[in-house]
Amino acid sequence: MKEPDLSVSQLLNEINLLKKEVAFLKNKEKKQELPMELDELLSKSQEIAHIGSWCLNVIENKLSWTDEVYRIYGLEPQEFTPSYEAFLNVIHPEDRDKFDITYSASIKEGKDSYEIEHRIIRKHSQEVRFVREKCQHIRNKKKEIIRSVGMVQDITEEKKYFNVLQESELKYHQIADYNYDWEYWIKPNGEYAYISSACERISGYTPEEIMGQPALFFQMISPKYKAIVHHHFSHEHINSKEVSEMEFVILKKNGEECWIEHVCVPVFDENGNYDGRRGNNRDITEKKKAEQELIAAKNKAQKNEQEQKERIKELNGLYSLDLLAEKYEVIDDVYSKFLNDIVPKSMQFPNKTVALLKIENACYTNNQDFELTENKDCLSSGIRVFKEQIGELIVGYTEDLPFIDVYEQRLLDAYASKLSVIIEKDTILQDLKIQNEEYAVLNEELITSEEDIKRTNEELIIAKEKAEESDRLKSAFLSNMSHEIRTPMNGILGFTTLLQEPDLTTEEMKDYSAIIERSGARMLETINNIIDISQIEAGQIDIHLSSVNINTQIDNLYQFFKVEAENKDLRISIQKGLSNLNSIIITDDKKVYGTLTNLIKNAIKFTLHGSVEFGYNLKDNYLEFFVKDTGIGIPEDKQHSIFDRFIQVDLSLSSQYEGSGLGLSITKAYIYMLGGNLWVESKEGEGTTFYFSIPYQMTNGTQLGSQKSEKHLHDIDNSKKLNLLIADDDEAFRVYLQTLVYSKCKKIFMATNGIEVVEKCKNNADIDLILLDIKMPGLDGYEAAREIRSFNKNVIIFAQTAYALTGNREKALEAGCNEYITKPITKKVLFKLIQKHLKM
Repeated sequence: MKEPDLSVSQLLNEINLLKKEVAFLKNKEKKQELPMELDELLSKSQEIAHIGSWCLNVIENKLSWTDEVYRIYGLEPQEFTPSYEAFLNVIHPEDRDKFDITYSASIKEGKDSYEIEHRIIRKHSQEVRFVREKCQHIRNKKKEIIRSVGMVQDITEEKKYFNVLQESELKYHQIADYNYDWEYWIKPNGEYAYISSACERISGYTPEEIMGQPALFFQMISPKYKAIVHHHFSHEHINSKEVSEMEFVILKKNGEECWIEHVCVPVFDENGNYDGRRGNNRDITEKKKAEQELIAAKNKAQKNEQEQKERIKELNGLYSLDLLAEKYEVIDDVYSKFLNDIVPKSMQFPNKTVALLKIENACYTNNQDFELTENKDCLSSGIRVFKEQIGELIVGYTEDLPFIDVYEQRLLDAYASKLSVIIEKDTILQDLKIQNEEYAVLNEELITSEEDIKRTNEELIIAKEKAEESDRLKSAFLSNMSHEIRTPMNGILGFTTLLQEPDLTTEEMKDYSAIIERSGARMLETINNIIDISQIEAGQIDIHLSSVNINTQIDNLYQFFKVEAENKDLRISIQKGLSNLNSIIITDDKKVYGTLTNLIKNAIKFTLHGSVEFGYNLKDNYLEFFVKDTGIGIPEDKQHSIFDRFIQVDLSLSSQYEGSGLGLSITKAYIYMLGGNLWVESKEGEGTTFYFSIPYQMTNGTQLGSQKSEKHLHDIDNSKKLNLLIADDDEAFRVYLQTLVYSKCKKIFMATNGIEVVEKCKNNADIDLILLDIKMPGLDGYEAAREIRSFNKNVIIFAQTAYALTGNREKALEAGCNEYITKPITKKVLFKLIQKHLKM
């Protein structure tokens, strides 16, 4: 991300014009005094722009500052004589050499100007500030530098909020990178602002490769789809906020084809100006393969079915299925079945032997008295089936009756022809029977295949609906997260800018600061919800059982929300179902408290008038909690979906009721982990009651001791002074902590990594307190704490971190820390812990 650059060229031009006019007036008035109007105009211009100017006479080593420079550096003119050496002493020690080298190099190398950012330390408050310096050199006719003229601008706030914005954008990128799809944001100039890491898994190209070559994405598209995709992007209406969808094929880095489901939507900034497109590409190659295989299988089944129907129709047209007879494996069997009917011996061939022979054993006869020889005459007629001769029907003569009648030959031919037709027809019918049986099996397989196709189609429809719902939820999530992050960020940046306006009253400054604080708290809550739901889905949330006084929790929540409810003119009341002694149970304190907090907060938010009541009762070994309100209510058809992620009752309410839509989903997960249940009863327009139950498991001890009242900040003993070591690799946060505790400290040590922390603790045994960041280079906070405890058992160590994940607190205490604080750290929380451990 590029830092904003506030150009001062216009102001420098005005200053140069004023200087020329001053010189002219001095010459004209013969060194008379410059009119006060011009001096005041110059001073006022610099004060408005928060930019001071200076001039260094290189020859005489005399440095002159405007009033704004004194204000920026926190100095009074009477206590500081400007000179180059004196100016160097104001610069932060770590930046002093860098500035001196930059300035000296610009003179030695003959440069006309230079620009640098560095830190300064204000004399009285020891506050560290960031400034931007710009300088131009003035030369004489010999090209020698005689003067250096420059400007200085305080950019501390700019740096601070740039870091906040950068951290917010980093967290968004981290969320997107966990997504399975390839997400992107392409700016109006065609350059990518962001590409998620999933693009490498899908395309084979890294995000850096695609961002370095914006045209690479279009080069990946298969030639068949290039025209369609180019038309889609070139004709996208930037004034439309509708989602665009299409499917096409890309060629991966290894040459493989990959089907892409592309979804994108135009992005507009807070002023309604077009700011490019955001979207995602999903790999649907496997889905496409399944669809194509399903279509091919369906087409094949339809073709087989049609061929079967045509074949059956053809066979039924030629033969009647009821003529199907017994199959005759050999001709001799056919003889025994048909011969007596066809050739009655007593009538057609008296005193003659009739035989039916196979073609391969023509010398064989069924009659043992008949022998066919070359010397014996006989009658014969071929048996042909489908034009192929398979045997012969013969009539042989004995020695007593050698006479052969011509009529008998004709009769034998007729009988042979009839027998051929019978055998041929019988063969056809038998083949048809076998084929029909095969078709019956095929038909069963076809019916089964159709049922499978129908079931697969139904499953595909369900999968498609789930995918569309997932896409809808994802779009809703991105839109809602953008709103929930940008809205408070707008409040932070906007009112920070207003705080820089001159002539603000004390009351206005307090109001603006309060708005900034509320906006920061809202954005922190959104980020915490995203982290919680991510941990729940990853199965990384653990149950930490402890002894909990439910009545104390109810009382604390009542006191916490009482003011908020009364500010909305709402009545708030509580109900406790057990005595203090019986209300001490074993459960997870934070999850029960967090669940009640979320439900009560929702009840107050969605109730415009009336009352809010919460409490619990004992029912069948379970504590049944309730949160009841007289708010807007929930429609009956929405009461099941409100526990899903990113869901609100009515999207049109988003402009009136803020929230990420994650709270009830997190609450439901917590209660189920505790072995309970969560449900809702509501009537639209009348109110809502949320219920949840958890197991009632009493402790063996007695009632917990009463809580000690907290001391207010003004009760801290200021007579003691701390020796404090601040260990954090973030410079802005070190400056923040230093400013927070400066008035309470005798000496403050700074460390930027774990190794430096251990060394400073060894070399300064009088250190009372260490504020120890967990994530540091070289040696992390856990290891640093263990090292310190190996030689110092008494020093107090507060672990501080921005992670705030389940289990981190226990890990920090195990490493030797006394307390665990999550960022952002407030003055009230920090001083309360100092009072607890150091009694001051």
